[in-house]
Amino acid sequence: MMRRTALLVAAALLVAACGGDDDDGDDDASAEVCEDWDNLQATVTDLTEVDVSAEGTDELRSAADDIAEAADELGESAGDAVEPRTDDVRTAIDDLVTALGDLPAGDGEAGSGLVAVGEAVEQVVAAVDGLG
Repeated sequence: MMRRTALLVAAALLVAACGGDDDDGDDDASAEVCEDWDNLQATVTDLTEVDVSAEGTDELRSAADDIAEAADELGESAGDAVEPRTDDVRTAIDDLVTALGDLPAGDGEAGSGLVAVGEAVEQVVAAVDGLG
């Protein structure tokens, strides 16, 4: 129940900060939260668009690092209300990095490892979706 409440508070914070009208004019804190939220969403999009066969797993690692950094920035700008959710994003990213590290080094041997990587990418996407 506490986890769901935290999720609702985080979602409400992001919607209030980034959606709808701002009767008080431009609020620097809200603008920073919105910018960080948009950046996090963009980094997730970048992750889902990596072409592993053309760009390799290093590009996935780089995309995971970008998401981690963006989640940390959102956590800093949005405060405690989203911290449990950004922790979930960090855990999903750690799982992705582990799955990438578990890939075999030889060409043609990565099949089952890539399935685990794909599942880990889905977990990252779900964790970020859980923020908003």
